[in-house]
Amino acid sequence: MRTPIFIKKKGKKQFWGFAVVVMKIPQTVSSTAANLKSAGYSYELEKQVSPLNTSYKQVMQKGGLHEPITYSFTTVDNSKWLLKLAPAEGWRYNKWNWFMGYIVITNFKPTKRPIADCLADMEK
Repeated sequence: MRTPIFIKKKGKKQFWGFAVVVMKIPQTVSSTAANLKSAGYSYELEKQVSPLNTSYKQVMQKGGLHEPITYSFTTVDNSKWLLKLAPAEGWRYNKWNWFMGYIVITNFKPTKRPIADCLADMEK
């Protein structure tokens, strides 16, 4: 990654030089990968092959993915990445979550009172 640096001299920007950083992404994220594994997640990290090619190449992977969530991001050098993440044991759905959500929604009572008054009532 190369970024130009400008300094202000007498109110004008002047080119000073470049800041260069070389990062090896797999080594950089290896501690994060270890944390994900110990927390019980499977993951896959992919990088776009090139700006002219929209396909992605797998960089890192641990475990099988079932219905993963996907987070896409772009780094400073305009590299495009995909991080796919899912629990190693798969997603667990609990039928009671729907029932509890229904109770929370139906017990919500909209009010036109100022929020400060509502908070004051809660403290009593």
